[in-house]
Amino acid sequence: MAVMTQNPCRTKFVGDMRDMILSSADSLDFRLLKGAQVILTEHYAPADGTIRVGGLWLVIDSCLYGELKLEGGQSFLAEGFTFQWSDDDGETWTDLLNATLFASHRREVSHQSGDKNVFSHGQLAVCYPDVPHPLTFAAAGQASLVSADGTVLATSPVGSGTVPYTTNCDPALLFPEHYQDGAEIRFTCGGDTFRSLIDHSNYRDKQLLRFLNLYDAPEVLVAKVAAQVKPQWTEEIGTTYGEDRKYSVVGKDEYTVNSGLLVTSSEYLHWHDLLLSRRVEVLVGTEWLPVIVTKSNYTQEMRSGSVANVFLTYRFA
Repeated sequence: MAVMTQNPCRTKFVGDMRDMILSSADSLDFRLLKGAQVILTEHYAPADGTIRVGGLWLVIDSCLYGELKLEGGQSFLAEGFTFQWSDDDGETWTDLLNATLFASHRREVSHQSGDKNVFSHGQLAVCYPDVPHPLTFAAAGQASLVSADGTVLATSPVGSGTVPYTTNCDPALLFPEHYQDGAEIRFTCGGDTFRSLIDHSNYRDKQLLRFLNLYDAPEVLVAKVAAQVKPQWTEEIGTTYGEDRKYSVVGKDEYTVNSGLLVTSSEYLHWHDLLLSRRVEVLVGTEWLPVIVTKSNYTQEMRSGSVANVFLTYRFA
């Protein structure tokens, strides 16, 4: 009989999974199910009465992902998984563990208790009226518009009670009649709290970037300073009839954006997520275009936690 001595699901996030350790005197078959679908089957023999099943997070990580959208259900961000064993060549399977797991591709999940329900790094962000501000919630929650003196001006439901849901929390969209008087939006979801400070300033040359963050959930950041472009290209030069000519010219222009002065040190966490993101897009006109982040530059005083500006360089994919 196999007994699980180490639970691989330290939190509900895949990026924080560890190896499963079983105590067993006999060889056994192990399998992993996503919903009702078998995605992994392996055979193990014990070493000194112990079986270690490693690399599970890599398998599950490939099954879960978020979508870069500003509103709607994230049907592939979470799923129920079943861990099973059999000691009679697969004739009978016994459940070791049932768990609902959420995508998170990096192992350093900041919320180690696992009760994170607003899938954004840290507990504080900045939003701008008439600018998309997508936030993803694990369950149904509530947004409250709060004035500078702490008065609640209005409330609005966010999220969904079924699957992880992305809500566009643009203050002008959530609270069209009251947002001008609001200083921040406070979100509550499943006991988790999150705040978004409202910046009412008008940045004429701002550029919007959306990306999948630490939790593989979509977010939008605003670069407040106009982008600068540095033309670059690759080429081959050959000689034809005594004249040098260019062949295979490919443009690889690089664009550098400036975040502008960050309001809080917590904003650094969101920009850091963008720099490490596997998917980033830039709004050009009315179309989101995929880009590749090539380098960045920022300065942070770790003692005070303050951040000046973040410079980000990208090229179009």
